[in-house]
Amino acid sequence: MISQVSIFGFNQNEGIKDTTSEKKVQIGVSAGYVYSACITNANGPHPSFWGDYTNLDVEGIDIIQDWSLGINSRYYFKEKFYFLFDFIYSRSLFPEQKVILGGSEIDQPISDQNYYTFSIGAGFSYTDAGIWQTLNPYASLSLSVQSADVSDVNFLPSYGRGGSSKMLGKGFTLQLGTQYNINSIFLSLEYRYEYLDTHVDHFRSFVEGLDFTKNTSYFLLGIGFTF
Repeated sequence: MISQVSIFGFNQNEGIKDTTSEKKVQIGVSAGYVYSACITNANGPHPSFWGDYTNLDVEGIDIIQDWSLGINSRYYFKEKFYFLFDFIYSRSLFPEQKVILGGSEIDQPISDQNYYTFSIGAGFSYTDAGIWQTLNPYASLSLSVQSADVSDVNFLPSYGRGGSSKMLGKGFTLQLGTQYNINSIFLSLEYRYEYLDTHVDHFRSFVEGLDFTKNTSYFLLGIGFTF
């Protein structure tokens, strides 16, 4: 592979050659703060007073997320365009709260979640002369799959205590950021937005689990290498 350390090289036949247009690979790690997480359109089949099942909406669900860690990679197939693959781990909590279930207010116990999100997509990184040789704004859009482990999902014998379930979400991720290059090392600052349609296999009194839309925003700081 051609290192990005050498920006210009001399070729006897071609003269000065800009090697930044060569194919390259970037691998980095990131960490950050999840400043906004929101659950909407929550619903699922629920037993009724008449012994059958009805689809009930759940309103007012709060979710608390604190931090995240990620690994990301990019393959630049042209100077400004790349394919990306990344993985991010984050933790969250459904706190003890009151929610509206089918028009009635009920208490909900605490539940912990551990999220694992895989994304694959493509992006654009701006480069040009001057400052833009080392400072490169970028944007990307990815398809994402998120898996999670959810705690305390029991209905019986004790509501909201014990038991675990799997959660699966599918959707997209938008990444906007800027990258500062120091030879083959880069630093990055990124805003990340996830939109995922999600299903929990088992969740308390819902007979077929719970469906909802999860919207999450992150700010991430990263460091990595270019090869």
